[in-house]
Parts: sequence; C-alpha cells; structure tokens
Amino acid sequence: MHNRLFAKQLAKATKPSGEVDLEMLGNLVTAAYEEADRDRRRTDRSIGLMVEELEKTHARLLEAFEVVPEGLVMFDAEDRYVLWNKRYRQIYGLSGDLIATGQRFEDTLRAGMKLGQYPEAVGREEEWVAERLADHRHPANTAEQHLPNDTWIRIEERRTADGGSIGVRIDITDLKRREAAERRNVEMLNAIIVAMADAVLVFDEHGKVVVSNPAAEHLFGERHAIGTVEWDRSYKRFMPDGVTQFSRSESPTNRSIAGEPIDNAEVILHAPNLAEPKHLIINGRPLRDADGRRKGAVVVYRDITKVRETERLLRQSQKMDAIGQLTGGIAHDFNNILTVITGTIEILADALEEKPNLATIAKLIAEAADRGADLTRCLLAFARKQPLQPRETDVNTLILDTTKLLRLSLGEQIEIESMFDDGAWRALVDQAQLSTALLNLAVNARDAMSDGGKLVFETSNEVIDDVAARTLGDIHPGSYVMIAVSDTGSGIPAHLRDKVFEPFFTTKGVGKGTGLGLSMVYGFIKQSGGHVKLYSEEGKGTTIKLYLPRAMLESEEAAVRERVTVPGGHETVLVVEDDALVRTYVLAQLKSLGYITLEAANAAEALAITEQGGSFDLLFTDVIMPGSMNGRELAGEVLQRRPDVKVLFTSGYSENALLQQGRLEPGVLLLPKPYRKASLAKLLREALEARAPLNAA
Repeated sequence: MHNRLFAKQLAKATKPSGEVDLEMLGNLVTAAYEEADRDRRRTDRSIGLMVEELEKTHARLLEAFEVVPEGLVMFDAEDRYVLWNKRYRQIYGLSGDLIATGQRFEDTLRAGMKLGQYPEAVGREEEWVAERLADHRHPANTAEQHLPNDTWIRIEERRTADGGSIGVRIDITDLKRREAAERRNVEMLNAIIVAMADAVLVFDEHGKVVVSNPAAEHLFGERHAIGTVEWDRSYKRFMPDGVTQFSRSESPTNRSIAGEPIDNAEVILHAPNLAEPKHLIINGRPLRDADGRRKGAVVVYRDITKVRETERLLRQSQKMDAIGQLTGGIAHDFNNILTVITGTIEILADALEEKPNLATIAKLIAEAADRGADLTRCLLAFARKQPLQPRETDVNTLILDTTKLLRLSLGEQIEIESMFDDGAWRALVDQAQLSTALLNLAVNARDAMSDGGKLVFETSNEVIDDVAARTLGDIHPGSYVMIAVSDTGSGIPAHLRDKVFEPFFTTKGVGKGTGLGLSMVYGFIKQSGGHVKLYSEEGKGTTIKLYLPRAMLESEEAAVRERVTVPGGHETVLVVEDDALVRTYVLAQLKSLGYITLEAANAAEALAITEQGGSFDLLFTDVIMPGSMNGRELAGEVLQRRPDVKVLFTSGYSENALLQQGRLEPGVLLLPKPYRKASLAKLLREALEARAPLNAA
C-alpha cells in the first residue's frame, strides 16, 4: 500500500475529537502487511529467475571457455589459478590433477616437472621454471614462448582491476614453421642470386634498384648509383648494330619496369669501367601485387660478349674456308689455262726468231704468263692446295740463309738481327715454301718501316697444352718450333688486324701489292699443320709468330706429353691483363700452382687495388694495354707505392723485339705469349726470388 493511500485511510480512522478507531486501524495494518507480503513474493520470484538465468549464462560461458581453440587462463593478484580451460592444459602438458583453484602457477610447473610431465625439458628444473615464469607475466603484455616439445605459443596478458590477469595462449607453431620455411626459401633464393654468373637487378615501381647480385655490381657499378643521372651519362646502351643508341624509355630495362615482359633483348653496353663493350641478352619480368598493381621488375642480364666473339671468329673462319675453296678452284683452272698459254707461246717464240718486233711481244706474253703462274701459286698456298714436300728442317740455318738474301733486298736502312734458340728442334715443313713465307713477312715489315728500323728473327721451342691451345685457337696441343718475325714499323690498326690474312686485302697503293703475301703465309702454315699468331700495336710495330710442327719420333712425342712437375708457391699475384680469355687462363694456372690471385683488366683497376690496400707480392702485367698507361708505366707507379713488390712482364711481342724497341730496359723479366705452364711457373719463382724488385725510376 502506498504511503499516501495509507495516510488517507489513517485520517479516516481518526475521529474529530482525536480518538482513533481501533478496528479500522487494525484492518488498515492487516491490509498493508498483506500487500507487502505479496511484493516480497514477487521480488523473490524475480530474483530466482535472475539467478537461474545467470547460472545458465555462466554455464554457457564456461562451456564456451572450455571449447575455444586457444588456451585461456585467469590468475588472481597472487598469481594463483582462478580459471583455465582444456586447451591451456594441453598446451603446457598439464594433467587435470596438477591444477587446482588457488594454486600458484610456479607450484603447478614444479609439480609437473617432478611427475615427469616434461621429460623433454633441457637444463636444470629451476632454470626452466624461471624461464617460463619470466614469459608468463611479460611486461609488454604480449610474448612468444618456445616450449620444450617444439611448440610455439603467443602469450597475451591483460591485467584486471583487482590486480589479477586474464591470459590467452595461442598456438603459433604452424605459423612459425611457415615463417622458417619462408626464411629458408629466401636464403636459398638469395644464395642462388649471389652465385649466378648472370647479372640480376630487382627494381621497385619507381625504377630504384632494391636487389643486386655481385655480377650486376661488377657490370653496372654500385647499387645506389645505378639509374642516376651520372650513371646514365657514363653507361651508354646501343642496339645490336653497335651504332644506334637506345633512348631511356626504349631500353629493355625501363620497358620491363613499365610493365612489359622482355625476352632475349640484345643490348651493347659501353661504360668507362669496361675494357670493351659488353654484349648483353636481357630478360625481364614485371612484378605485381595480389591486386595486379605494378610493383617493379626483375631483370636478368647475360653477358654474351665471348659468345659473339666466338661467333665472329667462326664466321671469319668459315669465310676464309669459303674463299679458300673458291680461290683454289679458280687457281686450278687458271693453271690449266696458263699451261696452254705458256706452251703455245714457246712455239710462237721459236717461229718469230727472225721477227724481232713480234719476238718482243711474245716475250712480254711469256713474262705475263710467268707472273700469272706465280699468282696461282700464291692462291693455291692460301687455299692450302699447293703440293708440299715437308721434311726435317733446321729452322735456324734456313733463317740464316734467308737473311743473306734479305740484307741486299731490304736496304741499308733496315737492320736485321737474329736471336736463335741454339737447342731449337727440327721442324717438319716444306723448306722452299717456308723461305718464301719469311721473304713475304720481311717485305711487309720493310714496307711498314719506311723511315728505317729493325727486323728481328727469333726461334724457340714451344709445347702447347690443352689450355694454351684453347687460348691460341685453331691449333692442336703438341710440340712446335716457333719463329717470330718482329719489326719496329707503323703497326696495324685494330680494325684491320682481323683482315690482314684475307686474300687480296692490302693497305698499299694501287700497283704496289697483290694482297696475297700474308694470305699465302697463312695458308701455307695451316696446310703444314701449324698456326699463325699476330700481335700489333699501331705506331709500335708488329710481331708475327709461326708455329711449325716439330719433326720427331713417336717415342719422343710420348716423352713430351709426360707431365712435368713445375714449381708453385703461396704468394699473392696481381694479374693485369686486358684480354679476358687470357686473364682467365692465367688465373686458373696460378691457382693450380698454389698462388693467391688478384685481377685487373687495366692499369686503372690495378692502381685502384693498390690504393685500396690490396696486398700482393708480385705484379704480373701485360706490357701493351689500352688506356693512357702501359704495363711499364704501371709498374713504375706501383713500385713508388710498394717498393718491395716484384714485377714480371708479359707480351705478345717477342722478348728481343721489345728490348730493341726501347719499351723495356735490359734486365727485366718478360714472359712472351703464348707461354706454357712450366714457363710461367719458372719465371714466377725467378721474379719472386729476385734480390731486389725492378727500379721504379
């Protein structure tokens, strides 16, 4: 009953005199009590329903708490267990009887240790428990834990208002294993990229290099510089013709970055740090994210410079063979014609003895026929179809006899010198043809020395092994007698050196040469089973080396092929050689002898190694190199910085020609090209064991 209603009823029970009607008051109190009892019962029923609902909700929460895939746990402020689920026990390997409400976390772990719940644990129990306790209440509220059973979990802790905590244990073992597998894949990919001989660059969508392997940095320079304005100015990209330059947008690399797949695009690269232009094959693929948006590109550059050079040499060889076949056929038929001409002119000459005017004409015809016969002999020599009569020949004696004729025909302005190996082997060669070849070389040398000079003949024994044969090209391994013919003339320009052995090629004026002299020498030596090698530098002279097969018995050949022990060493050698093939050969030979090697393609690279503190005991350098500094000048610069370094020179010119032309002073060590491993090893030891290095002055 409400208070106002109760007050009104109470007022009615009070008489005007102030006297209370007791009966009415009793009825009023009874009614109020009954109303209050009904309210209490209604309240009790509501509370019961609420408690029942809360119990149901609690049961559902406990059920959900138990079946969630993550481990759940609650601790009070004293680190005692309040609540935990089944997954929590599974993660830590805790049986149901090990955990009790109100039990401390530390005590639970120690109990598990003692009961053998953790047989795979490593180390002392106290250390293991301390480690788990340290991870259990991580100050950052999140931590990763590696359990002894190789399970990884992530712990997330949140403090409650009463100082306790609610924790989640998430099994991240699969994630960790995937991450480890991904790391292994990345490491393997990085190792593959680093080991690749091809240059690899990875660009982002803005064209900036984000990944580069050593081959790429060797070719293009440091990663941060690639693609900059300064880099573009120094690195020029040309089309396969070597003349037409790519614009920036047309270059295969930039097209790939722009999203275009690139397959086998050929580019010729010119750069200051490259000794020669590089022929590159480029393959590129754009990189895209999951939504297909362009994110950059990966580009692979394959250096095919050596392949292109090999193809050029093959085409040159095929061309020479084709010309030889054609020339031989023409010469053969022309000889048949000349046979008729010379035979009939003799008949005419006899019939015209009494007619002087006509006899003179017949004589001119005969002389012209003789010149034609000489021409066909040269053509047949080039075509390797001339009849040869090879026999054992003392090359030293033959050269001496030849020089007697040369002294009269070359003139006094040409000085002739012979430097012979007294132990030179006998060569198996046609003596008459060899004399003719030497005469041709001498005449060419004379024409190159219009103001006079020196002509040097030199002989030596050479054993060509497999590696040297590959370096020289087109020669079989074996024993050879080498004849070097060197002059101090004008030299041959680089763009003409590959053509000098072609028939009818000549740099002389009209009527001053047939262009068959060197081609005849080339064909004759090849037909004899030998090899010709030319070394020339414009303005500095020419050396032509003839390799003639040695005449010897089969037993002698076997003896020559026996492996010879050569001296090695452990010192460090800096090899400076502009020819990449020769440099690779030298480095391989030095390593096989036990030496540590450094390499440089030119004098600038060698000086950079010296300036950067590279340590080496011997400088092994070519004498003639491209650039502003030759090998002799390089040695002087190195010795000013490293007075104790020893020096060994090498050159395609013969030693005596170099010395007489004033390029090297007497007393220096020079290893002529090509050289055998034994010669290299011997001179290396001789240079390294010399008492004092070359005087830098």
